[in-house]
Amino acid sequence: MLFKALLVFFPLFPFCTSIDTIALNQRVKDGDFIVSKENNFELGFFSPGNSSSRYVGIWYANKSEKAVVWVANRNNPINDTSGVLTINRYGNLVIYAHDIDSFSIWSANVSLQTTSTSVAQLLDTGNLVLFPDSISKSESFIWQSFDYPTDTLLPGMKVGLNWKIGFEWVLTSWKSQNDPGTGNYSLRLFSNQTATPQYFLYKGVSKYWRIDPGPWPDFVSSNEEMYFLFVTDNTSVIRWVLTDYGLNQQLRWSDAVNQWEELWAAPKYRCDQYGQCGANSKCSPDNVCLYHN
Repeated sequence: MLFKALLVFFPLFPFCTSIDTIALNQRVKDGDFIVSKENNFELGFFSPGNSSSRYVGIWYANKSEKAVVWVANRNNPINDTSGVLTINRYGNLVIYAHDIDSFSIWSANVSLQTTSTSVAQLLDTGNLVLFPDSISKSESFIWQSFDYPTDTLLPGMKVGLNWKIGFEWVLTSWKSQNDPGTGNYSLRLFSNQTATPQYFLYKGVSKYWRIDPGPWPDFVSSNEEMYFLFVTDNTSVIRWVLTDYGLNQQLRWSDAVNQWEELWAAPKYRCDQYGQCGANSKCSPDNVCLYHN
């Protein structure tokens, strides 16, 4: 696949010296992919589980298990292998099905203030970023996938609120292992700027589980925004996943056993569920609700 990607990109754009970027009119077709500079992550088309639907996603490179960490068109799958990921003439990162002259099925939905074109790059953090090609890649992103998490948090991602621009970072489960569409569980910050902020796992619109109150070492709060920043020690490959059945997991990759190992998970027990025993009861160690006056 690597050689296929090189053959697609280089003859059309001889100035291109990396396969971690997508420039104007470059096309990532189904079967092609781009790879981050240090070969940490790949981006391309995939089908989850036993589904035949096609999605654009990001996953860890060089792992025996394809652990998808982000999905672009999670609610708009393509039913065949005709999909194309590209940057259109307006500077938007878009996905087309069947024909690039048709309506896009997904877009980064950005609006450039200048006539300059834009470039997308897959970073070694797993973040897909979009920036005007007239500026340094490190100066300013006009869009980044880290702002739109699906079911996975990677180090550097947030869950919280930005009141200034009315934006929310939310972690949302897949519908199932075969469908990355928006699922029934979501992890989000609950705060009205006056009360103590709390993190809740929601099942639909109902509170299902609450993370123990702070202070959290990686919690950021200001007049404009409030969020939890997922941070690791950088010595291990760790991700936070919200499963389709409502379990939060922190997983670490083990080279010794060549698989993901669970570091932490919740809610696992009946008493973990929010308000399980009501206002006048408490949960016993064996997960039984005990009434008390």
